[in-house]
Amino acid sequence: MGNCNERFPHVRHSRHPAVNKERSTVLRWAFIFLVIAIIAALLGFTGIAGVAATIAKILVIIFVILFLIFLIIGYGIARRISGR
Repeated sequence: MGNCNERFPHVRHSRHPAVNKERSTVLRWAFIFLVIAIIAALLGFTGIAGVAATIAKILVIIFVILFLIFLIIGYGIARRISGR
């Protein structure tokens, strides 16, 4: 079967750690706000916990929407490449 570079020589694959780190930024921030919300709720700061939980929910929704968009785009490109 070969690796990705052999099958798709025209596609650039990044091995740079900074590029891979940027790919999960939105999900990482959502997780950070979720942790802040849990800690604030345990300490009794319900206002801060509610705001942090809301921000975490919004970031997760943005992440899922972006994931679905890129999944659909990738599927379309893969179909064009394979000729189906």
